[in-house]
Amino acid sequence: MENAVSCGGVVIFRGKILLLYKNYHNRYEGWVLPKGTVENGETHEQTALREVHEETGVKATIIEYLGKSEYTFNIPHDIVEKEVHWYLMTSDSYFSRPQREEFFTHSGYYRYIEAYHLLKFPNERNMLEKAYKLYLKMERSKNKKRDRNLSCLFCRGEMNKINYQKELEKTLENITKSDIKPSLLLHVCCAPCSSYVLEYLNKYFNIQKYLVNFQIYTPIFILFFS
Repeated sequence: MENAVSCGGVVIFRGKILLLYKNYHNRYEGWVLPKGTVENGETHEQTALREVHEETGVKATIIEYLGKSEYTFNIPHDIVEKEVHWYLMTSDSYFSRPQREEFFTHSGYYRYIEAYHLLKFPNERNMLEKAYKLYLKMERSKNKKRDRNLSCLFCRGEMNKINYQKELEKTLENITKSDIKPSLLLHVCCAPCSSYVLEYLNKYFNIQKYLVNFQIYTPIFILFFS
């Protein structure tokens, strides 16, 4: 019996999972996760990152080790016992490019439920399930930490130290002292919202009104000049 070791990654970006479609002369066909054989001198982490990059073009980052899957398959005159070490990874975009030299014809990011049913092998589906649960747990923890940080900022009064009304008053005072009446491009969504603002600022600025309201109109932009 021959032994073989491979490493791969479950790459997730914004909740979607990176998959590859392989078609080897119509004999081996289906959606898989990126993985490959360990080369001499490589650590498992290095192999996983290299294989993900070679097969998909994605430069991923390892988040955590997930575990290993094991299976056997037949080759002429022998049986191969293989173990695959998996890592949860993340990327920084939806970009991917299948390695056609290795008979990958398509690649892309898919929602969890889609990826789970697309995957050809049960052991890869099991590893995807484990990875996605860990990803969701980490995202929830990250959101809780962010919410606590925001709450602390509010408590300490650090969320917004700028008084924009006072800043506006300073600006208007400077305009009053000068002999120049500057131009102002003002976004206007409707008359009820803008009438007071227009009346208030008109004596300080030559106002150009930029009317757009996506809730009423399709994206049509109208520019009025006073």
